Amino acid sequence: MGFLTPLYLLSGLSIGALILIYLTARSRSTVEVSSLLLFEEAQISVSKARFLKLDLLFWLEAAALLLLSLALAGFYLKMAPQPTGHRRHALVFDLAAGMGAREGRHTRLDEARRQALAMVNAAAPGERFAVVSYAAQAEVERYFTADLSSVRTAIRELRPYDVAAAPAGLAAALMRVRDADQIDLFAPRLPPGAGSLNRLDSARLHYHQIGTDQNNVAISGLDPGVPRVSPGHCTVRNMSTQAVLAEVEISLNGRGVDRVSMILDPHAQANIRFGPLPTGGVVQALIGTPDALAADNSRYAFAAGSRSLKGVVISPDAGVRDDLARVLRAVDPGSIVVAGAPGQLTPTLIARSLGSDQPDIAIIHDSPAGGVRAGAELFIFPPLGGEFPIKATLPVSQMDDRTDLGPLTRPLLLGPTRNLSIPEWMNPVAHGTAPNRSGLLTLAASGVSAHGPQGVLAFDVRGHRLMDPDMLDTLVLTIDLVKSLTGPHEVRIVPTGAYVTFPAAAPVAIIEPDGSTVKAGPGYGGLIRFRPLYAGRYQISAGPRRETVYANYFDAAESELTVKPASENGAPLSKVIDLDSGVRARRIQPLTTALAALALLAFLFESALLIGRALRGGVSLV
Repeated sequence: MGFLTPLYLLSGLSIGALILIYLTARSRSTVEVSSLLLFEEAQISVSKARFLKLDLLFWLEAAALLLLSLALAGFYLKMAPQPTGHRRHALVFDLAAGMGAREGRHTRLDEARRQALAMVNAAAPGERFAVVSYAAQAEVERYFTADLSSVRTAIRELRPYDVAAAPAGLAAALMRVRDADQIDLFAPRLPPGAGSLNRLDSARLHYHQIGTDQNNVAISGLDPGVPRVSPGHCTVRNMSTQAVLAEVEISLNGRGVDRVSMILDPHAQANIRFGPLPTGGVVQALIGTPDALAADNSRYAFAAGSRSLKGVVISPDAGVRDDLARVLRAVDPGSIVVAGAPGQLTPTLIARSLGSDQPDIAIIHDSPAGGVRAGAELFIFPPLGGEFPIKATLPVSQMDDRTDLGPLTRPLLLGPTRNLSIPEWMNPVAHGTAPNRSGLLTLAASGVSAHGPQGVLAFDVRGHRLMDPDMLDTLVLTIDLVKSLTGPHEVRIVPTGAYVTFPAAAPVAIIEPDGSTVKAGPGYGGLIRFRPLYAGRYQISAGPRRETVYANYFDAAESELTVKPASENGAPLSKVIDLDSGVRARRIQPLTTALAALALLAFLFESALLIGRALRGGVSLV
């Protein structure tokens, strides 16, 4: 409801004038007495005089004035849109990894396709369909159209990705079809906090729960160790509600190294130890026993070879220099490290200490780069005016999650932190929050620019924070960043869904794990970015240059193939995602004529009452 001209509501002051008229009408009128007898004193009952006599006539007149005031102000109601002759029907599909789980000879997505195609085949003439999918983000496969043949083709071409479903992806998918008359959602489970859809305010949204409980075993971690020095470890998790048999094979550069068979209890985890490896290379852990989901049965890691890592550490704090040198030694026990304060390390001194070759990595803490160039650069707590724009410096922050490992078991409190503007070619590695500040902070990121691999840590590491046992996650994060930055440029290992960036001046060919080839052209700054959405090996050809990208997939929630019923205590899904906020354009229905008609009826009824009084007792009673 609303008013077109609210200023005309001032006409409601006429009700005050009506009250004033009734107050002034309280003076007693003179009554003629037709008698010659003298008046006698008589006892009469005393009654309290009313301040204002509110009779039926008063209420009729007040109602008529109020109705006229609302009519002048343009009072209106927002009505539901008028039905159209063509019904709009939206089909929304979850395409995350869980929809690719096999149930017998078919996948969960096959069952969703079957149900959706049955709806299309039973459609009434003129009914229009839209096909929308979501995983990490939403995609409109086919917008509303009455061409049912193209709708069927869009449904049949759907393919699940090896990524987890993001709540923002589902919300974006539903918002794209929020003006539909009916929405059918096909997914194994509802988002957290959403309850049953069998509610009156969710009449347009119908949830089809796809799938049944299935057994699944996943490889959640792989550490190759150091060749000829320390053994590697592989972590295997049973995501099922019953015990399962798992056979795991470890290979190095395609050749078998170890094979282990085990029985895992429900929701149990096992750590397999292998090696030390004889040489460096690409290590793969593969589950040989079949299960419902194949995407998390394989995982890759890279074992560095015998080449000694050469690193440069620059920091104004001597304790930080010592800690970062230990980090490089942890990555490669045979590494050669030169450390110093800003301004102390010149290119000549670095060349004299490390040789004529360019250093493999330069770790720069709270200092300008100072002209030091290396194969890779890691900036820690970068200063103002440095490589990254700084929005603010926060006294404290906390790390909440890592993009490759998921949420931390408990938030980790950090010290001073820079709120950085991360360039587009960098991928966030860790997120966090800060007191009295909304939104997420990017605490760690990495990527490849035109100058080579670069990474950044936004928080300070003074006070031996890297060596504090209670802050082990910061040390692991730093080591993982150093490993990813110093790995071979021609081989990269990334999680599925993360952007891969590499410099190229011309379009390149990317061979995906299934053998299909796609083309990608350079974008801003001569960089090419693509997202590996399937687990496996990607081969990139850029002229004579060849690169290989290995994509790993694991998500604790998505890899658990137990179908949980919707909670009846949660809010309806339409409320969780705010589906009904501005869903369809409302129809404005002015009420001016109706209000004026009601006011006229009030005046006519009042006139009828006055005429009745005049006929019964004369004009003096009116």
